[in-house]
Amino acid sequence: MRIPVFLIWISTAALAAAALSGAYASEPDVKGIPAMPKGKPAGIYLQRALSGLQAGSFDVPDTLRLLVIRVSFSDMDFTSPPHDSLYFANEMRHTWEYYRGASNGAFGLGWEMAAGITTLTFDAAYYGDDDLWEERVSEILMEAVARNDDEIDFSRFDAFALVHPGAGQETDFSGDSPWQLWSGFIDPVEMEAVLADTLGTPGIPTNDLVDGDTFYVDNVMVLPENASQDGLTFGSLGIYAYQVGMRLGMIPMYDTTPSSFPNSQGIGAFGLMGYGLYNASGFIPAFPCAFHRYLMGWAEPETVEGDGTVNITDINSPGPDDTFLVKIEITPTEYFLISNRVHDQNMNGRFDFGDANSDGIPANEDTLLGAEFDFFLTATTNPFHYEDVGGVDVKIVDTGSGIMIWHIDETVIRNQLGIGRYPNDNPGVSGVDLEEADGVQDLSLIHI
Repeated sequence: MRIPVFLIWISTAALAAAALSGAYASEPDVKGIPAMPKGKPAGIYLQRALSGLQAGSFDVPDTLRLLVIRVSFSDMDFTSPPHDSLYFANEMRHTWEYYRGASNGAFGLGWEMAAGITTLTFDAAYYGDDDLWEERVSEILMEAVARNDDEIDFSRFDAFALVHPGAGQETDFSGDSPWQLWSGFIDPVEMEAVLADTLGTPGIPTNDLVDGDTFYVDNVMVLPENASQDGLTFGSLGIYAYQVGMRLGMIPMYDTTPSSFPNSQGIGAFGLMGYGLYNASGFIPAFPCAFHRYLMGWAEPETVEGDGTVNITDINSPGPDDTFLVKIEITPTEYFLISNRVHDQNMNGRFDFGDANSDGIPANEDTLLGAEFDFFLTATTNPFHYEDVGGVDVKIVDTGSGIMIWHIDETVIRNQLGIGRYPNDNPGVSGVDLEEADGVQDLSLIHI
């Protein structure tokens, strides 16, 4: 079945008027939103991406060479079986498959897994000290590098990941495991600052040389064995993809303020770097939003300067000559991005993927290459019906698709990052805002 193409009439004047009217909601008191994987604003990779955006020349790699090292705590090991080397190889393959789809083939994640498991000196609670997160992660990395330096040429890699036993604190929804290690990312600037009082080096030194100089491991992402806990089943793919996004320079688009609870949803479930990493309980994270695809250089918009009619095809599966992203400038640093985002590409009402055993469940051994990652973008609120499948009534969600209009303000983004905040921390002045057709700013409100 052919992917639908939206034919829309664009009134640039109307969009500009809507943007200048400041139609944003005030900040209500809210609570109950689960914590997100930690990330740090204004890191070196994020700044490079922003500089490329400003220059119109994107300085983002088309490949990333990632080394994955499994580490265990003195009091906690991986669940084996099933969480052996093959299990994590499949997890990384799913992450690669996700990014092939997200970038429409423009970006490739290359990865290798270190042999064996590095057993750390201390217990899980020691490394899970929230107040010393960066310091404890750097200690883990030091041990991991020291134990593997003779066997691994670290200079062959651009990025590094530590996978630890158990779940991360980001999915501790009951709040009863404060000792758990948060998932997160440390970039080179942060790494050098963390090591200033210990090693005094820009990263963890290795035995490897680049152009005659010592190679330093200067960035690291922390990933959990799994995300399920508190009686809830969660997938970890969303967390893995999110942390790779941090390494690429994608900007977190959720609300981190107040510190005790967020008072808005940012971009909600409509992008990986918002709450979309938890779509389908983290098993099927949303693709990045239109702004992040633009930021990464994966989607070149067609600039529209006046009223007219535009055919916009699916941003997830465009042809070589298709228009799939439209840009309408308000000022040089403020604009709209318009995309057509199709959730169910073959319109069969089912999430399609490489289902090895035809059970309808995306298992560890299945392939997600070409999967409909955006299928669950709005599935929780869409109408549904039941169909008989092999004598069993199966719930079929009638997923929605259509035009998304994003209001981008690069000045807000830069200003927020400049003061150590994220672009959507203030729901009254968002850096990346999804326009809502009914006029009610639901993403700026949390419903108790």
